[in-house]
Amino acid sequence: MPPVRIYNQENSDFQIENWGQRIKIPKDELTTPVVNSFILWRIYMFNSLKFTDYDLWELFRDDFDSRKKEHFDKAEKEVTTNLRTFLRQSDVFVMLKSGALINQELYNVVENPDYHEWTHDEFQQQLNRNGTFNSSQNPSVNPI
Repeated sequence: MPPVRIYNQENSDFQIENWGQRIKIPKDELTTPVVNSFILWRIYMFNSLKFTDYDLWELFRDDFDSRKKEHFDKAEKEVTTNLRTFLRQSDVFVMLKSGALINQELYNVVENPDYHEWTHDEFQQQLNRNGTFNSSQNPSVNPI
């Protein structure tokens, strides 16, 4: 799996006027560019501020708590794939399994009130799949 592509307002084709804006838009006006802009901005900010582990999980849930699965469905697949990859690389567990829909699994993280503690097998799967695990639980990563 390639590393997460970190977007910023200079290198992407999403709606620049929505950069940094929360989604407070009527459902009928919620468009793919608006949702993409919000998700990519949050990835950029989470990464810039080096959030990982429980802190990132808590912020992700707070940012997306009012979002329905349909909001994730509005985003382009590359964007939600990048979000999932970023979260997993940063110790927020998002289920990976054959046939699982990324958008549903992202929504499941938002809906689950409990932070998932990775098992040893899940940790190894992440390292084997991606080679990256930015977490205080990874002994090979220096704390930030």
